[in-house]
Amino acid sequence: MNNITKIVNIMESVRHPIALMELVDKISRKYHISNDTHLAYAVKHSIEENPCLFYRDEATLLWGLRPKENYLYVSDNKRFQKIRDAMLFVFSKRVNSGSAYFAIDEMHSAWFPQFKNADWENTLSEDQKFWFERPKAQVDYEVDNKLRYVFAHEKDGYRFTGLFRFVELKDDRTRVYELIDDKVAIAIESSHESM
Repeated sequence: MNNITKIVNIMESVRHPIALMELVDKISRKYHISNDTHLAYAVKHSIEENPCLFYRDEATLLWGLRPKENYLYVSDNKRFQKIRDAMLFVFSKRVNSGSAYFAIDEMHSAWFPQFKNADWENTLSEDQKFWFERPKAQVDYEVDNKLRYVFAHEKDGYRFTGLFRFVELKDDRTRVYELIDDKVAIAIESSHESM
């Protein structure tokens, strides 16, 4: 059997890890294929050749379908009441909400700008493709050049506005960030929670 779609369809309908022979039996019945050792070998081989789709629970020896990567899109307009809610939901990170900037990994960070801030003038362009960040006071601040997942503070919570990259430092100390992606992958630990 070389059609991985049939295996995925059965595993999605079962919705829990399954024993190999039970999976083979279900495939045999649904697709009217002879249930023999050749089918069992073909199914096992297909599963083992696709570790990005399937996993084996070594404790129970059952096979499961890996969860699909979920994404939060700008167009979802999802609001988070607090910074820590967004960080936990999207990145599975517990944080102290006393900050508005968090490292995610070596290449990415999460930024939670407020439009009305005593220390910073934060502006999102009308087309929502650029963020402008300017300190109101003389601040010795170096741009770290990480890609930023940006969540804007609005009256009804923090809204995801996209992934931005640093593009320019203007003469008035304004830092300009440009939109490069409209989605963020939700951490696997969070993907079982409802959006």
